[in-house]
Amino acid sequence: MIREMIQLAEDMYARGHNPNLDPNASAEELKDFAVRLGHMIEDAGMIIRRYQAKVEEQAFYIRRLENQLKELKDDNAG
Repeated sequence: MIREMIQLAEDMYARGHNPNLDPNASAEELKDFAVRLGHMIEDAGMIIRRYQAKVEEQAFYIRRLENQLKELKDDNAG
């Protein structure tokens, strides 16, 4: 997905810097670029959210294990 976003950005840049193209005539193509970029950003956001949820689950599990370990140490010390 990152490669697709980079390619789209390069295409947009090239389109904007092509002296042979009329900037006013390419409005429809620019709309298409914007829609595609919006979809890519939305997809990336959903992927990041899934990763964030997984990291939060793992952090909770680690804290639980740390608490259990502390309790075991306290029980053995006392």
